[in-house]
Amino acid sequence: MSPHRITADHPYRQLLDVSEDGYALEQSSLAKLKPTDTKSSSRGFFIELLIDLVVFVICTLVCLQVIAIAQLRLEDSSAIAKLGQSSVNLAENWKSGADLEGLQDKFGGQLTGGQLTLGYDRQFQPTEADEAAWYRIVFTPEERGSGYATAKLQLIQGDKTLIDWSVGRYLANREEP
Repeated sequence: MSPHRITADHPYRQLLDVSEDGYALEQSSLAKLKPTDTKSSSRGFFIELLIDLVVFVICTLVCLQVIAIAQLRLEDSSAIAKLGQSSVNLAENWKSGADLEGLQDKFGGQLTGGQLTLGYDRQFQPTEADEAAWYRIVFTPEERGSGYATAKLQLIQGDKTLIDWSVGRYLANREEP
């Protein structure tokens, strides 16, 4: 086998043992490319695998946290929509002529100090209308003028007022109901 001359721009010049005059030597450099320490290369692979696993677990935990938060927000928004619908029903019944006692008979709740308070838990099930209720609707009749009455509605979650609005009605007989 005759030796081959390797030029300076040859792509494999770094891989081959080349003499000063540019001829390839008998011994191949490919043997130098093989890892001599298989323990260190497998250890590096194992460390890389562990790092990938840790990153995957962290990403999974973040995704689960986002899903849990989204579920809580969905439940809260559903309960708030039900709270709004209940308050509209309460206001419409009052506008049609019902007094506080009639509203209490129909919707339940506690009648104290000239106001009706309805209480609900986190799953929007009726409960005592005290401060421990998660959601509350507070209905308070207000000023009564010449043939016109108003009432204030508050939708409360915990200790935070979500919505505060007024509703009015004309009195048919121009007197207080």
